[in-house]
Amino acid sequence: MICTMLPLGGGANRTRKASAIFMVNSALPQGYRQLSNELAEAPLFHQFDDGSYPPTVGNYLAFYQRFQPSAEDGYRFLAGLEGIISAELPTRPTGAAADQESTALPSAASGRELLGRVGQVVGIVVGPEAESLNILASQGWVLHCMLSLVNFESETKHFSGEVAWFAYNGQLHEEHKQSLERFIANIAKRIGGGDHPRIALNQEDFAHVLSSGGAWHLTKAEPPVGLPPNSINYRKRRGLSERLVELAYAQKAGCSIAAWVGTAIIVALIVWLIISILN
Repeated sequence: MICTMLPLGGGANRTRKASAIFMVNSALPQGYRQLSNELAEAPLFHQFDDGSYPPTVGNYLAFYQRFQPSAEDGYRFLAGLEGIISAELPTRPTGAAADQESTALPSAASGRELLGRVGQVVGIVVGPEAESLNILASQGWVLHCMLSLVNFESETKHFSGEVAWFAYNGQLHEEHKQSLERFIANIAKRIGGGDHPRIALNQEDFAHVLSSGGAWHLTKAEPPVGLPPNSINYRKRRGLSERLVELAYAQKAGCSIAAWVGTAIIVALIVWLIISILN
């Protein structure tokens, strides 16, 4: 494969320094990738003379991550109808103002907040994955986060959730970015249908996504990782009530009443489920 560096600025031999490099940490569950904040003398962008596609590493990152609800807002989010599977969750660095993305490199201890529809914090993710996402966001990467699973732990009587993270380099070619957006939307439909597809892509998968314009999304299903013991899948797909709530949020005519009816039915089912477990 012949590869030439894409010139930046005036000099033909100038390449952009990567401010971070990807390293796979074997201690993390499969599908995770940890971003090292060590400076690297590596170009971020390449032009390939043989028509091949950009490398996955340095351009795309995706993984599942479990989280605990943040106080009452988080519990209401997971237990109620607002926690819709495959729905996009706004996120921000811990401590940032609403809808604000820090441009400074975050500290190692920083996390990332998951937000509900009205801006309430429903969960916080921490650790090397959250740090990696904050670094990428500060470098102009595009982040997507969606709810992928809600569990109820029968021993502790607590709810927990799982989110799917997608991130891609914001300086990719516009056509490639559109392909990735379409791919993510297709994966969201699979998650909403109750599937748990593999979202980490190898180089062959990445090429399939880009060459198909994002239509290819035939990754195999994989089991959730890190499930608490004695937990049940409280919600793993979109049902009729969730679809009605989505339509109501979109302010479609006639859907608000239907959403309230659906909510009443689901609340009754939730109460019945909890009583059955406690008995």
